Parts: sequence; structure tokens; C-alpha cells
Amino acid sequence: MKTDISGLLQPFIYNIIKDELARVEEMHRAPVSASHNVVIGAVQAAAQKAIEQLKADGLITSYENINKVPMYQIVERK
Repeated sequence: MKTDISGLLQPFIYNIIKDELARVEEMHRAPVSASHNVVIGAVQAAAQKAIEQLKADGLITSYENINKVPMYQIVERK
């Protein structure tokens, strides 16, 4: 499975943390740190944006299952 993208995510997550530290420091808060929720929220927002772009480009489709969980399928190219 080609889903191990931890190496690709490291610079992205590093920049999220760096930006959050600058924001917190600018607000004169202590400790100057980035919470797990902020990092995961930013990653999730970026993933959602990528999913929406894939849908807009016609590469994937989506629907909700009975539990309202989004499900995705790859559009078959003819």
C-alpha cells in the first residue's frame, strides 16, 4: 500500500508548529508551544481541502454511509 507519507508530512507539520509558536509568542502567552489539537486540526483541514479538489477535478466521488461517515471511491477513467 502506498500510503506511508510520514516523510512528506514532516516538513508540513514542522511548519504548522512553527507558525503556531509564532502566533502564541506574538500573543505573549506561555508556554510557547503548539497543542496536538492545533496540529491535527491543520492537517485535517489540508486533507479536506485536497479531498474537495480531487472531487472537483472528477478524480473521486463521495457519499455518506448509514452512520454519516464520508466514504470515497476513485472514478474509473474510460
